[in-house]
Order: sequence, then C-alpha cells, then structure tokens
Amino acid sequence: MRKNKLPEFTLLLEQFFTEYMPFSSGLSPNTIRSYKHSFRLLFQYIYQVQKKNADEILFRDLDYETIDGFLKWIETERGCSASTRNLRLSALASFSFYAQNRNFEAATVFANAVRRTPVKKEAIQPRITFSLDEVSVLLHLPDPQKRLGFRDQVLLNLMYASGARAQEICALKVRDFFVEKNLYKLTITGKGNKTRRIVIAKPSGIQEFRSWRLKIFSAIHLFLPLSDMLSFRREL
Repeated sequence: MRKNKLPEFTLLLEQFFTEYMPFSSGLSPNTIRSYKHSFRLLFQYIYQVQKKNADEILFRDLDYETIDGFLKWIETERGCSASTRNLRLSALASFSFYAQNRNFEAATVFANAVRRTPVKKEAIQPRITFSLDEVSVLLHLPDPQKRLGFRDQVLLNLMYASGARAQEICALKVRDFFVEKNLYKLTITGKGNKTRRIVIAKPSGIQEFRSWRLKIFSAIHLFLPLSDMLSFRREL
C-alpha cells in the first residue's frame, strides 16, 4: 500500500496505460508505447520549465499555456515535424477525454486546454515514384548467389508484389505465406494488430526461401536480421 496518496493526475494516467488502453480499447503495444513517450516528453518539458517532477504534476498545472508551450518546444527544441507534434497532441487528447469521464472537475482545465489547441496543418510532401526500369534495377541489386543477397532479393520482390509496409514485412512469419489453389497468399498484421489476407504475384524465389525456413521452425519470422542469419550454418 502506498504511504502517500498520489495526485489524481498520476493515478488516472496509470489506469489509462495499464487498464484502459490495452484492455478496454484493445490498442496495440506500439500505440501504447507511442502514447507513453508523449507523456515522457511532457514530463521532461514541465520539469525543465516548472521544475516539477512527474509525481508532483496536478491537472491544474496542465493549462493552455503549458500545453501550447510543450507543443512549441517539441518543434523548436527537438526539431520535430508538424505530424509528430500532432501525434503528441492526439495522445494528450485521448487521455484528457478518458480523465474527464472519470473526474470531470479535476480534469476540466486540462481537457479545455487540449480542446483549445488546434491540430497543425502539415506540409504536403510530393510523392516520389520509380519508373518500371528503376524498379527493375532495384530488384536486381542483391546477389542471389549469396545467402544475404538471396534473402534481400526475395524481400524486395515481396514488398513490390504485396505493397505492404516495411514493418508489416518485417513482422511476417513463415506460416503467414502459403499457396492455395495455385494462388500465393500472405496474412499481414498491420497497425492495431489488424490482420488482412492478400493475393500476390509469385515473387522471385519465395517458394525456395520458404522451404529453407520451414526446415528451421514455421513460427519464426520470414526475414531474419543479419545477426540471426549468421547463427545458422545451413546452406540454401
């Protein structure tokens, strides 16, 4: 049992991360990690400006001037983009909604401060595309005669064929790739642990690569990092 009662802000924030986000909302570990980092930055800013430790912060300390100053600090002192600034704001907004539903009076100052803070317009970056010739050159850069080159060639072909995000490709396990009725299929786990199944064109060497990996263990990731690959002494 805690000897000293923690401030309402600290208690609700703890419940937000340990109960509400993972269980009530079912949010992914990556989302929870990102939100936690947002509050670590907020604590860092408050300590730098107000000389208050995290366990000393009260809801009334989180007024508009503090929230606005924090977001400006993110951009000016840390050199973050508008999209990162908006991401931190969304984390604060999510917690303010949660906190006000549980203690309306205590969280009102904080919630009002977040509501008054606008989402910053992000600069639109021009989309970069490759020509078919450039894609062909890229896909043929790895040397398939070498172990790592073969892995990288399959990886690049699979990314091109599936259109999946880099993180989704890195998370693929051997069992996520299978052939059904002469169709090559992938089970992809995306953001929020949401899965989808797609049909892809046959990528170069993927069947041979999968057969090699099945000799090891079907649950491991399809594409191992260099350090793990070097630990295997099997030949393709």
